Amino acid sequence: MENPTLEKKKTLIEWIENLDDLEIIQQLLNLKNVHESSTLISDINSETIVKEDFDEQFAAGMTSDELLENIAAHIESIDSEEK
Repeated sequence: MENPTLEKKKTLIEWIENLDDLEIIQQLLNLKNVHESSTLISDINSETIVKEDFDEQFAAGMTSDELLENIAAHIESIDSEEK
């Protein structure tokens, strides 16, 4: 059974390899850059939320057990992001 996404990617790659229109190539690059920028902004926003949440908890006063739980949860989230 073939992966339909993989087949579509192969079709696009083949089309791009044979493409000679610089305007269309530039539009594709612009689309790629917009996608990368939105992903970067999303990553920055999620990191900010985690930092603000930690700062609020710390200011409210955390027990050592809560601190250890938060550290463990943060390490697990880093591990899951890397996979």
